[in-house]
Amino acid sequence: GDTAQDFDATCNTDINASSSTGDERTNQQCGVAAKVVEHTMLGSDIGTLKSAIDWGIKVGVPAELIHRAQTRKVVLEDMEQSQNARTEAARALELALSSTDLHALTSAIRHATETGVHREIIEQAWKRKATLEQEVWSRRVCEEAARELSTAMHSRDLDSLTLAVD
Repeated sequence: GDTAQDFDATCNTDINASSSTGDERTNQQCGVAAKVVEHTMLGSDIGTLKSAIDWGIKVGVPAELIHRAQTRKVVLEDMEQSQNARTEAARALELALSSTDLHALTSAIRHATETGVHREIIEQAWKRKATLEQEVWSRRVCEEAARELSTAMHSRDLDSLTLAVD
């Protein structure tokens, strides 16, 4: 692809047509700005890239380089947004892990999976969910047994009471 040096020629085309020191200075700024834009595209600092783009536009950096820099800025912004979503989903999952709300944990696991939260955290959440489901099942079995025993005790039917105890 094009590099900032390739754009120097584009920035400097007017030097031969005019020997004005103002034009030379503008062309030098354009060349430097093109190099700065190119360099900042290699990094991941969105603010610095935006400043370089703004300066490049102001001093006449070729539109193709500005367009590539703007595309890179959009990519970085998307990456940042994805990272923020993952961080938020991981926080929600950690919070759900500390509760006994099975529905909230299930929802947090789904959201964390969709946003790409680290697999280890999701696996921990699945284990917690399995434990909670076992606790819910055990509680239901105990509650049902207690109901059957109570019903049998109130019916005064020896067969029902024997079945409830077994």
